[in-house]
Amino acid sequence: MHPVLKNYGPSLNYQIFPQEEINATSDVIHLVDELRSYCKDFLAALILFENFQVLKSEDNAVSDALRRLPFLAARDGAMTIYHFGKVLHIIRSSFRATPTLLELVDTDLLKQVEKDFDRYFPLYFKMRQAVAHAGENLAPSMDHGIKGPVDIPGFVKSDAGTTVIRSAINGREFIYTFEGEAVSYSISGDSLNQLCVTTEKVYTAFAKAYRPEN
Repeated sequence: MHPVLKNYGPSLNYQIFPQEEINATSDVIHLVDELRSYCKDFLAALILFENFQVLKSEDNAVSDALRRLPFLAARDGAMTIYHFGKVLHIIRSSFRATPTLLELVDTDLLKQVEKDFDRYFPLYFKMRQAVAHAGENLAPSMDHGIKGPVDIPGFVKSDAGTTVIRSAINGREFIYTFEGEAVSYSISGDSLNQLCVTTEKVYTAFAKAYRPEN
Protein backbone atom coordinates (compact mmCIF):
# COMPACT_ATOMS: atom_id res chain seq x y z
CA MET A 1 0.00 0.00 0.00
CA HIS A 2 1.36 3.42 -0.93
CA PRO A 3 2.56 5.52 2.06
CA VAL A 4 0.13 8.32 1.12
CA LEU A 5 -2.71 5.93 2.02
CA LYS A 6 -1.14 4.77 5.27
CA ASN A 7 0.09 7.95 6.88
CA TYR A 8 -1.27 11.35 7.77
CA GLY A 9 -0.22 14.12 5.44
CA PRO A 10 2.53 16.56 6.46
CA SER A 11 1.63 19.46 8.77
CA LEU A 12 1.98 23.13 7.95
CA ASN A 13 4.73 24.97 9.86
CA TYR A 14 2.56 27.86 11.04
CA GLN A 15 5.45 29.58 12.82
CA ILE A 16 7.08 30.72 9.57
CA PHE A 17 4.01 32.56 8.25
CA PRO A 18 2.79 36.08 9.06
CA GLN A 19 -0.42 36.10 11.05
CA GLU A 20 -2.29 37.93 8.30
CA GLU A 21 -1.53 35.09 5.86
CA ILE A 22 -2.43 32.15 8.10
CA ASN A 23 -6.04 31.74 7.00
CA ALA A 24 -5.31 31.98 3.28
CA THR A 25 -2.33 29.66 3.64
CA SER A 26 -4.44 27.13 5.53
CA ASP A 27 -6.97 27.23 2.69
CA VAL A 28 -4.28 26.29 0.17
CA ILE A 29 -2.97 23.50 2.40
CA HIS A 30 -6.53 22.20 2.71
CA LEU A 31 -6.60 21.81 -1.08
CA VAL A 32 -3.41 19.76 -0.91
CA ASP A 33 -4.88 17.61 1.87
CA GLU A 34 -7.93 16.94 -0.31
CA LEU A 35 -5.70 15.11 -2.80
CA ARG A 36 -4.92 12.49 -0.17
CA SER A 37 -8.61 12.22 0.66
CA TYR A 38 -9.40 11.54 -3.01
CA CYS A 39 -6.76 8.81 -3.04
CA LYS A 40 -8.63 7.11 -0.20
CA ASP A 41 -11.94 7.56 -2.03
CA PHE A 42 -10.51 5.87 -5.11
CA LEU A 43 -9.16 3.05 -2.95
CA ALA A 44 -12.69 2.54 -1.57
CA ALA A 45 -14.11 2.40 -5.10
CA LEU A 46 -11.40 -0.05 -6.15
CA ILE A 47 -12.06 -2.32 -3.16
CA LEU A 48 -15.76 -2.40 -4.01
CA PHE A 49 -15.01 -3.08 -7.68
CA GLU A 50 -12.73 -6.00 -6.85
CA ASN A 51 -14.73 -7.56 -4.01
CA PHE A 52 -18.43 -7.11 -4.76
CA GLN A 53 -18.74 -10.86 -5.49
CA VAL A 54 -18.49 -11.69 -1.77
CA LEU A 55 -21.93 -10.11 -1.28
CA LYS A 56 -24.68 -12.61 -2.03
CA SER A 57 -28.44 -12.76 -1.66
CA GLU A 58 -31.22 -15.20 -2.55
CA ASP A 59 -33.55 -12.25 -3.13
CA ASN A 60 -33.63 -11.62 -6.88
CA ALA A 61 -33.97 -7.86 -6.51
CA VAL A 62 -31.05 -7.66 -4.11
CA SER A 63 -28.98 -10.00 -6.26
CA ASP A 64 -29.60 -7.78 -9.29
CA ALA A 65 -28.61 -4.71 -7.28
CA LEU A 66 -25.38 -6.39 -6.19
CA ARG A 67 -24.42 -7.04 -9.81
CA ARG A 68 -24.59 -3.29 -10.36
CA LEU A 69 -21.99 -2.53 -7.70
CA PRO A 70 -18.92 -2.65 -9.99
CA PHE A 71 -20.58 -0.07 -12.24
CA LEU A 72 -21.31 2.12 -9.22
CA ALA A 73 -17.68 1.76 -8.14
CA ALA A 74 -16.41 2.60 -11.62
CA ARG A 75 -18.59 5.71 -11.85
CA ASP A 76 -17.43 6.91 -8.45
CA GLY A 77 -13.83 6.26 -9.43
CA ALA A 78 -14.28 8.34 -12.57
CA MET A 79 -15.72 11.25 -10.60
CA THR A 80 -12.95 10.96 -8.01
CA ILE A 81 -10.26 11.25 -10.68
CA TYR A 82 -12.04 14.31 -12.07
CA HIS A 83 -12.28 16.02 -8.67
CA PHE A 84 -8.64 15.16 -7.98
CA GLY A 85 -7.62 16.76 -11.28
CA LYS A 86 -9.67 19.90 -10.67
CA VAL A 87 -8.18 20.43 -7.21
CA LEU A 88 -4.68 19.75 -8.53
CA HIS A 89 -5.08 22.48 -11.15
CA ILE A 90 -6.66 24.91 -8.66
CA ILE A 91 -3.72 24.73 -6.25
CA ARG A 92 -1.22 26.59 -8.42
CA SER A 93 -3.65 29.49 -8.92
CA SER A 94 -4.39 29.89 -5.19
CA PHE A 95 -1.35 31.83 -3.95
CA ARG A 96 -2.64 35.39 -4.47
CA ALA A 97 -3.14 36.05 -0.75
CA THR A 98 -0.17 33.92 0.36
CA PRO A 99 3.06 35.57 -0.85
CA THR A 100 5.13 33.83 1.83
CA LEU A 101 3.83 30.42 0.81
CA LEU A 102 4.40 31.24 -2.85
CA GLU A 103 8.10 31.88 -2.14
CA LEU A 104 8.41 28.49 -0.45
CA VAL A 105 6.56 26.32 -2.96
CA ASP A 106 8.23 24.78 -6.00
CA THR A 107 5.72 26.00 -8.59
CA ASP A 108 7.75 24.57 -11.46
CA LEU A 109 7.33 21.11 -9.94
CA LEU A 110 3.60 21.73 -9.48
CA LYS A 111 3.30 22.66 -13.14
CA GLN A 112 5.09 19.48 -14.18
CA VAL A 113 2.90 17.39 -11.87
CA GLU A 114 -0.20 18.83 -13.55
CA LYS A 115 1.18 17.93 -16.98
CA ASP A 116 2.01 14.40 -15.85
CA PHE A 117 -1.49 13.93 -14.44
CA ASP A 118 -3.12 15.18 -17.63
CA ARG A 119 -0.92 12.87 -19.66
CA TYR A 120 -1.82 9.82 -17.57
CA PHE A 121 -5.56 10.61 -17.45
CA PRO A 122 -6.10 12.39 -20.79
CA LEU A 123 -9.84 11.73 -20.90
CA TYR A 124 -10.76 12.46 -17.29
CA PHE A 125 -12.83 15.54 -18.13
CA LYS A 126 -14.79 13.84 -20.92
CA MET A 127 -15.32 10.79 -18.71
CA ARG A 128 -16.74 13.07 -16.02
CA GLN A 129 -19.08 14.67 -18.53
CA ALA A 130 -20.27 11.28 -19.73
CA VAL A 131 -20.91 10.02 -16.19
CA ALA A 132 -22.38 13.21 -14.72
CA HIS A 133 -24.74 13.81 -17.65
CA ALA A 134 -25.61 10.19 -18.42
CA GLY A 135 -29.35 10.80 -18.20
CA GLU A 136 -29.54 13.84 -20.43
CA ASN A 137 -27.16 12.20 -22.90
CA LEU A 138 -29.88 9.63 -23.57
CA ALA A 139 -32.01 12.26 -25.31
CA PRO A 140 -32.39 11.59 -29.06
CA SER A 141 -30.88 15.00 -29.82
CA MET A 142 -27.68 14.02 -27.99
CA ASP A 143 -25.75 11.91 -30.48
CA HIS A 144 -22.62 10.66 -28.73
CA GLY A 145 -22.14 7.44 -30.67
CA ILE A 146 -19.13 6.54 -32.79
CA LYS A 147 -19.93 6.61 -36.49
CA GLY A 148 -18.08 4.12 -38.67
CA PRO A 149 -15.61 1.37 -37.77
CA VAL A 150 -15.02 0.57 -34.11
CA ASP A 151 -12.58 -1.96 -32.70
CA ILE A 152 -12.17 -2.28 -28.94
CA PRO A 153 -10.31 -5.60 -28.49
CA GLY A 154 -12.23 -8.14 -26.47
CA PHE A 155 -15.28 -5.94 -26.29
CA VAL A 156 -16.80 -4.67 -29.52
CA LYS A 157 -15.97 -4.61 -33.22
CA SER A 158 -18.14 -2.96 -35.86
CA ASP A 159 -17.37 -2.00 -39.45
CA ALA A 160 -20.25 0.42 -40.02
CA GLY A 161 -23.19 2.19 -38.45
CA THR A 162 -23.18 3.97 -35.10
CA THR A 163 -21.85 2.40 -31.91
CA VAL A 164 -23.14 3.66 -28.57
CA ILE A 165 -21.56 2.50 -25.31
CA ARG A 166 -23.05 3.51 -21.98
CA SER A 167 -21.52 2.52 -18.65
CA ALA A 168 -19.69 -0.58 -19.87
CA ILE A 169 -16.89 -2.55 -18.24
CA ASN A 170 -14.27 -4.40 -20.26
CA GLY A 171 -11.86 -6.00 -17.83
CA ARG A 172 -10.81 -3.00 -15.78
CA GLU A 173 -11.69 -0.40 -18.40
CA PHE A 174 -14.82 1.64 -17.75
CA ILE A 175 -16.15 2.90 -21.08
CA TYR A 176 -18.63 5.40 -22.48
CA THR A 177 -19.02 6.90 -25.91
CA PHE A 178 -19.05 10.69 -25.72
CA GLU A 179 -18.91 13.29 -28.46
CA GLY A 180 -18.21 10.65 -31.09
CA GLU A 181 -15.38 8.78 -29.38
CA ALA A 182 -14.85 6.06 -26.81
CA VAL A 183 -13.72 7.51 -23.49
CA SER A 184 -12.44 5.27 -20.76
CA TYR A 185 -10.22 4.93 -17.72
CA SER A 186 -8.78 2.01 -15.81
CA ILE A 187 -10.22 1.28 -12.37
CA SER A 188 -7.06 -0.39 -11.17
CA GLY A 189 -4.17 -0.33 -8.77
CA ASP A 190 -2.13 1.47 -11.42
CA SER A 191 -4.60 4.37 -11.46
CA LEU A 192 -4.63 4.46 -7.67
CA ASN A 193 -0.83 4.48 -7.59
CA GLN A 194 -0.75 7.38 -10.05
CA LEU A 195 -3.03 9.43 -7.79
CA CYS A 196 -0.83 8.61 -4.79
CA VAL A 197 2.42 9.42 -6.63
CA THR A 198 0.92 12.71 -7.78
CA THR A 199 -0.07 13.57 -4.22
CA GLU A 200 3.41 12.70 -2.98
CA LYS A 201 4.99 15.01 -5.58
CA VAL A 202 2.71 17.85 -4.49
CA TYR A 203 3.88 17.26 -0.91
CA THR A 204 7.43 17.57 -2.20
CA ALA A 205 6.61 20.86 -3.90
CA PHE A 206 5.31 22.18 -0.56
CA ALA A 207 8.10 20.65 1.55
CA LYS A 208 9.57 23.98 2.73
CA ALA A 209 6.19 25.00 4.14
CA TYR A 210 5.79 21.92 6.31
CA ARG A 211 7.07 21.13 9.77
CA PRO A 212 10.38 19.26 9.71
CA GLU A 213 9.98 15.53 10.20
CA ASN A 214 11.25 14.21 13.50
